[in-house]
Amino acid sequence: MEDTSFLQKLIHHKFFFFLCIFFSCLYLYFFTNRAYVEVTIDSPEPTLLKIYWAKDGQPYSEKNKAQLRVVPKQTKYGFFLTNLTDITKLRIDPHQHHGTSTIKKISIQQAGFKSIHFESIPEFSRLKPVFGIIEYGISKNGLFTKSLGNDPQFEFDFIPKKSPFNPYIEATRIVALCLFLWLLYHYGAPLVKDLQYVQLFLAIIFILIALMATTSSENVHPDEYVHLDAARYYRNHWLPPRVDSPEIRHTYSVYGVSRLNTDEMSYLLTAKFSNLFTPFHITEYQALRLFNIFLFGIILLYIILRPVVRPLALPFLLTPQLWYTFSYCNSDAFAFFLYFIICCQVILPDSMLNTLLKKQLSRKYLFNYILLSILFSLLFLAKKNFFILIPFLLFFYLWKNWHVSKQLKKEFLIRLLILVLAGLSVAGARRAGDYYVNGFDRAKKLAILQEQTAKPTYKPSTELHKKHMYLYMKARGNSLERIIKFDKWFGKTFRSAFGVYGYFTLSASDDYYKIVQWLGTSFLFFFICSIIMKGGLQNNILLFAGLGCGISLIGISLWHSWTSDFQAQGRYLFPIILLLGIIYFQTKDIFQKRIFNFFVFSMFAVSLYSFIYIALQNIPKYAFL
Repeated sequence: MEDTSFLQKLIHHKFFFFLCIFFSCLYLYFFTNRAYVEVTIDSPEPTLLKIYWAKDGQPYSEKNKAQLRVVPKQTKYGFFLTNLTDITKLRIDPHQHHGTSTIKKISIQQAGFKSIHFESIPEFSRLKPVFGIIEYGISKNGLFTKSLGNDPQFEFDFIPKKSPFNPYIEATRIVALCLFLWLLYHYGAPLVKDLQYVQLFLAIIFILIALMATTSSENVHPDEYVHLDAARYYRNHWLPPRVDSPEIRHTYSVYGVSRLNTDEMSYLLTAKFSNLFTPFHITEYQALRLFNIFLFGIILLYIILRPVVRPLALPFLLTPQLWYTFSYCNSDAFAFFLYFIICCQVILPDSMLNTLLKKQLSRKYLFNYILLSILFSLLFLAKKNFFILIPFLLFFYLWKNWHVSKQLKKEFLIRLLILVLAGLSVAGARRAGDYYVNGFDRAKKLAILQEQTAKPTYKPSTELHKKHMYLYMKARGNSLERIIKFDKWFGKTFRSAFGVYGYFTLSASDDYYKIVQWLGTSFLFFFICSIIMKGGLQNNILLFAGLGCGISLIGISLWHSWTSDFQAQGRYLFPIILLLGIIYFQTKDIFQKRIFNFFVFSMFAVSLYSFIYIALQNIPKYAFL
């Protein structure tokens, strides 16, 4: 009888044992089944260090490489490589520029193998120059390389030597991991109720975002310099600048355009917010990053105060790329924050928006009208890729209220129209201010400036065959099939949606993206099938409306890459996160909770790994001393 009872207890906790096996496999796969590389390198300019690997008889491939961004202010780096089993040769490309670099130390370590070190003169002598090197020298200071072009290469032939593997240490670590999972499983069970874990996980993300923003160096994130330059202008100004003003000449990018030429309000708000921290004497670029941290903090606080919003925020846990966006100066974070607030206004029955549209009005609601008008105006003064949410939110609102009486429906539609028109008028005032400064020939001035400031390969007047290879690929005769298959648009977009950092130079191993792809695809399949089978007609209509908007956004992004500028960037698809949040908010009661939470926890765990071990660990750091 006791044995039966014990067996029943084991069966009752079968989900816990599944979690132990799953996360133990992830630990072994990510941390003991791959080599870790530590590098000390000096480079006089920003560059890339690459390490390729190959098996016996195989050529080197772009698929089998690891790379990191090297900057002059930082010398020590660390990153994961691959499993050394069967690897017989490595190729080290110390830099990617015409110039010099000095590698002082390389250490490659993996459990079960003897470590490989390059630090002394005899050790560095094992590296053979194979391509692109004018001069190199080995001394007590390390390996000095002067390159002929942009791709100097050294090769190292080796046979990985086994070393004693201590299974007891690894077993102890796995047992500790299982104990940690048991604590979460047993004592964290109350957090699963009503999605309380969402606010806890968001608090962890907030800490990681703050760490990234305060410790990373200036301009080590995608295009941060153009965002910083645009925000710096507004630290001492309120009106948009003259587009041909010498004061903003430096803000024009290689494309010949400036972020100050857009209608986006994020740079003005970022600058004015950063001025609050002038007395604290922090660096200017760090002060400009604080606005996005503040926005994420508002999201976190709002979810804590309004627990009903947790389902909308749950998809935030699924990708570290979204967290990364809030950790440096850019305009994407503000657009995401703004549309998140609008989504809350639409879905919450007692929101300010629903109160104004559905209840008896009085003078006390005048301030709310003004506030919502400003909020609506900002929708049109944010990133354009988020505009796809506007028709979906209108559809959602009408879908939720289709059953009300014709009189009431007519009344709140009129009020909604008034709000939209008021918002458009405020947005129009922003554009009017621009025309007041630049005149009605603003477009002509911008065309002239683009021709003057763009790099030769980006100038409008440059012949098509002399333009940058990723511009106007359709006009060059490249088929859409080539964009997808040869240029791997979907693969690059997927990777940069789930963890690619820096100037797209810091990424995890292929194995990480395969695991994310498996988890994400399985989760999406489970999500869609659950709604189709259990959601009923109304929820299915909502699902397919959301899928239609999401697919449309992907199609627009792909079309832009084909016809204008090849930009396979996952951040352009961030509105899909809010689409999923709205759909889940409406259908949350139909899912099998354990399966759903397993997918959420798993994707959050691998996202933490990516953000901590790929981003935080390898992004060049600010020198505090």
